[in-house]
Amino acid sequence: MMSGATRTTSLPTAERLRLAADPTLGVGNFLHRAARANPNRDEPLVWLERPLRALGGETFAALSLAGFERVAREYAAFYHGAGVRPKDPIAVYIDEGVENYVHLVALTSLGAIAVPINSNMKPEVAAEYIRRVGAVGAFLGPAQERALDGLLDRGRLRFVATPARAAEAPRGELPAKYPYEHAADDVVVLCHSSGTTGAPKAVIEQHAQLFAGTRRRLLEHHHGDEERVLSAMPHSHSGGIVFFMISVLSGVPTLLMTDPSARAVLPAIEAFRPTTVVGFNRTFSDLASADLDAHDLGSVGRWLNVADTAHEKHIRRLVARGSRVENGERVAGSVFVDQLGSTEMAFGLFQKRYTKESGDYGRSMGRPHPIAEAAALDEDGTPLGPGRVGRLGVKAPSITPGYWNDSLMTCRSRLAGYWLTGDLVYRDADGNFFHVDRVGDDITTRAGKVYSLPTEEVIMQSHDDVLDCFVVGMRVDDEHAEPVAIAHVRPESALGEDALLALFNGRLRERDLPELARVVAARSAGEWPTGPTGKVVKRWLRDRFDARAARGG
Repeated sequence: MMSGATRTTSLPTAERLRLAADPTLGVGNFLHRAARANPNRDEPLVWLERPLRALGGETFAALSLAGFERVAREYAAFYHGAGVRPKDPIAVYIDEGVENYVHLVALTSLGAIAVPINSNMKPEVAAEYIRRVGAVGAFLGPAQERALDGLLDRGRLRFVATPARAAEAPRGELPAKYPYEHAADDVVVLCHSSGTTGAPKAVIEQHAQLFAGTRRRLLEHHHGDEERVLSAMPHSHSGGIVFFMISVLSGVPTLLMTDPSARAVLPAIEAFRPTTVVGFNRTFSDLASADLDAHDLGSVGRWLNVADTAHEKHIRRLVARGSRVENGERVAGSVFVDQLGSTEMAFGLFQKRYTKESGDYGRSMGRPHPIAEAAALDEDGTPLGPGRVGRLGVKAPSITPGYWNDSLMTCRSRLAGYWLTGDLVYRDADGNFFHVDRVGDDITTRAGKVYSLPTEEVIMQSHDDVLDCFVVGMRVDDEHAEPVAIAHVRPESALGEDALLALFNGRLRERDLPELARVVAARSAGEWPTGPTGKVVKRWLRDRFDARAARGG
């Protein structure tokens, strides 16, 4: 793993701006264009937590742009020899890592459609997802192939490959036009949603649409030669793809993590010395719950959270570490950038910046990104005024055109020209948006409306030993027609549930917020169920409570 000084891999500013202004640049050709434009194409750029073994047998701890292009070409030759042609959807169900990007580049270079599947997806769900998207071929890791034994309908597929079989297979001659030349609206990848509200949805990502946020970032931001990024993103996710494209096109040395947990990320920070750490909220909540004083985090100037907004407690613990540059001077304390995004948005369309001096929390999302327009909408699609909670609607060039093989779901996700994100929000008079819940997770109790996110923030601030918290609504007996609010918490101490309930309700009364009916404490990782991307799945928490109630717990 890289540490200390290295030769520059940064793309010169003039080349970066020229690339960003090229209307034909997009997801389907970013690696090839970067390799052509960067004079440092032979210097190591992408560093790997887990080494990559290429089809030819060579093992890499790091890849240059030229090396990455060569490895991807080997896979493209394999795929072409297996009969893959333009527009073919190919499922890729492998361990998280750089291999996800190798397959993405190889498949899009042939004009095919990559269908990456998070390695944490349950095998039975993955098998159904592969069938539902109509994949014509599948590339499986050894563990994934074993897990799918008896579940995968192989009769529907032209081929099922593994690394070992691909290494032994004859390479096909690449097409005369390689890499494939994409139109702006060509589908390049299907990225699945988290599946927290049901079966994972296949989100369509196009050559230009998925690149829209990356293009803006390249035009606006210059990364200095000292910049280094540690990516703990799921590399099968659209967010991981976006940040990988930014690093590759900017020439920023980047360490790709396979394990996004604090156990792996903290020593990686000490060894790699990144200036930016990017990941999902699960990584930052895990980091904030660890013993940070036992690790040297001095290199980190920025924590970049993608997808769900983060808890204030977690943010405050992280920004107290590291240092940043303000007005040309280095000051103690890092920056936490909270970005609300989703697979469907393909970019963090809201951004809020925090430092240890910040005081404006309250689950603030900040204002929409300059490429986006947003509103809190009522059920008819009318924008609501300040302070009124409604459904978040967004307009942006990065928004997905819809869901693959599901036109009805696509239709229901649009309202009055906006894409509905599935979030409940309100805005203030200054145009700042605040996240209060996901649609369907808000709770109408006898005592009034309960929005889970503000309630969770109060709970998190109530006791230092509360590491994480999620509030769900459910009926607990036949006497209550309305649901009640139940907090599922992850406490560090042995505080009892009744004591926690009394403490939390006291704090909620102080804020004039409805009280909880129950507290359920998770004492082990198995009692804190998460989906493929690390999000806690609230329907599973409800099931867990039901099972506990049935046991008389």
